[in-house]
Amino acid sequence: MPLITAIKPQKREGFFNIFLDGSFSFSISALGLSSQQMKVGQEIAADQVVTISDEALVSKMFERTLFYLSRRPHSKFEIETYLKKKFSGRAKDSVFKRVILKLEDYHLIDDEEFAGWLFEGRRRGPRAKGEHFIRAELYKKKIPKEIIDKVLKGEGSTDWRSIADDLARAKLSHYKNLGFQDKRKKIISFLLRRGFDWELVSSVVDGTLKDR
Repeated sequence: MPLITAIKPQKREGFFNIFLDGSFSFSISALGLSSQQMKVGQEIAADQVVTISDEALVSKMFERTLFYLSRRPHSKFEIETYLKKKFSGRAKDSVFKRVILKLEDYHLIDDEEFAGWLFEGRRRGPRAKGEHFIRAELYKKKIPKEIIDKVLKGEGSTDWRSIADDLARAKLSHYKNLGFQDKRKKIISFLLRRGFDWELVSSVVDGTLKDR
């Protein structure tokens, strides 16, 4: 059986590197080290090494994900992508699945809540986006269609015309020296890039220019 030949503290407080037969094997938290009652000179079964190292990796990945989520909410797909990038070649599929299940158990993964958060942020302010843009962004983050439909329709309808009108009027000030047709083309192009429907854009722009 492998022999624990060294237990060395990491620079990161509360974590230790375990060396078996003179070579680094895995890292473990102080709590895990204590619960496993591991010490130098102790023999440890090979299958136990796998179990302990997998458990230690689950804890490390969970901790990393908490930091990742502290910056902003993320979809399940984003979290899976983040973990696979950070731990590529270091963790088995079964370990990734355990981490995701643990995050779901703690209600730290919620695609509907994430979609609502993104939707609210994207439809407000000078950088507001239209429904097509937001829908495409949510699809890209692998949010299920039924959740996207539910969030975008929501309780009551979003006044996309009002949002597009505010953006058009704000943009108009940038083109005050241009002729009517050039203004119209530029503002239409701007609103289409922001993800608003063509018919809505055409109507809003014509109304905005008519008022001026």
